[in-house]
Amino acid sequence: MAHPQAIQPRNPPKSTRAEYLELLHAIADRNDFMPFMELVEKVADGERDAVAVLTAADLPLIRKARRAMAATGNPHIMEDYPYFTAIIRTIQRQPPGGAE
Repeated sequence: MAHPQAIQPRNPPKSTRAEYLELLHAIADRNDFMPFMELVEKVADGERDAVAVLTAADLPLIRKARRAMAATGNPHIMEDYPYFTAIIRTIQRQPPGGAE
């Protein structure tokens, strides 16, 4: 897959940057997946919001959260791993300053 399809950012997003940073820190720092699960319940296609509100500066935190997901070994949590990868790839392709 040389050029995977990018996620289309939602405009306007249904979730905020603060919500995403909070849930990413909960996963990465405390292995707390509840904020993530609550957001998934609220916004099923939240990856569209993630690429709209997160930036390249957030990539280390997104990667740390993705590694924490993998470390759980929980198959239900691992279902979302590909979405985190797609979020990372989409953000990497964005021009400086975020989503267009």
